[in-house]
Amino acid sequence: MSALDEDHQAVAAVVGDYHRGWLENDAERLKSLWKEDAGDLRYVALEIAEPLRDLNTIKRYYDRAQAECNPPNMTIGGLFTEIVGDVAITFFDFHYEFSFRVQPPVPGIRANEHISADGRVTMALRRTDSGWKLMHYHESRRGPRLDPP
Repeated sequence: MSALDEDHQAVAAVVGDYHRGWLENDAERLKSLWKEDAGDLRYVALEIAEPLRDLNTIKRYYDRAQAECNPPNMTIGGLFTEIVGDVAITFFDFHYEFSFRVQPPVPGIRANEHISADGRVTMALRRTDSGWKLMHYHESRRGPRLDPP
């Protein structure tokens, strides 16, 4: 197996850990995916108006999700990864279904109400001494059009 094939497998393993982290409602697993010493991170979540910009805020986001949400049903697919040197960009689609355990801070949604979202994710990762680590995460909804240009 080539070094590039090994890198692709390692990045796919990070995506797998991300997926398992949400399925198991495991905030510690999700937090471990991020580059600890990066000064400038971005996490763009569908439900939050502004990007999360530092590791402590990202960690609090995962802790809050673990505390407030029931474990979800989640599928991912269509994984595509491009690796250039020590940087990897990966893309995948997701389907996510969950409910809040408590009254959420989201207008119009009640505790235990079924919520679902279909979207796509782009991640930027950097190779580190401890493996591939996230530096940037962006999720967006799928648009309604099915007729690409």
